[in-house]
Amino acid sequence: MNDIGYNPKVADPETIRGQVESHLTVIKKMADLPKGKGNPPGALINTDNHGVKRGYSMYGVWSVYGLSNEEIGAGYARVKNALPAAGWRIVDEGRDATTVRDPELWAESATDHAKLVLEWVQPSHGKGAVLLATIDSRIYVAPPDVDLNTKV
Repeated sequence: MNDIGYNPKVADPETIRGQVESHLTVIKKMADLPKGKGNPPGALINTDNHGVKRGYSMYGVWSVYGLSNEEIGAGYARVKNALPAAGWRIVDEGRDATTVRDPELWAESATDHAKLVLEWVQPSHGKGAVLLATIDSRIYVAPPDVDLNTKV
């Protein structure tokens, strides 16, 4: 038995990486902050399998910075407003556990059950505002011909 509460599907890691990176690209487009600095959306494999033989998940991150707090906040609001129409269910919204209590929301994709955390990191300690999107896929099982040790 596994620790995840569902029977994971067999899927090639590159397919799931593509799904996570696609989600992040859509989030980036929703935010509509082309003048901001940041890295392209990317995903890495996580082989902490929670009791699933040959199990893995993908963890993806995208962020944007180098803009005013107001611009980052507007990007956060655009994403929040666009998520439901794009097939995401916002499951919670609130403030993070830091002393600054930055706004954040948690959402789940209706299509593949990926989990999104969207954070609007407010300026503090001389650092500017950041919009950070983190996506975790569900756990999948790698096909027999895939060596998880060679996937990054």
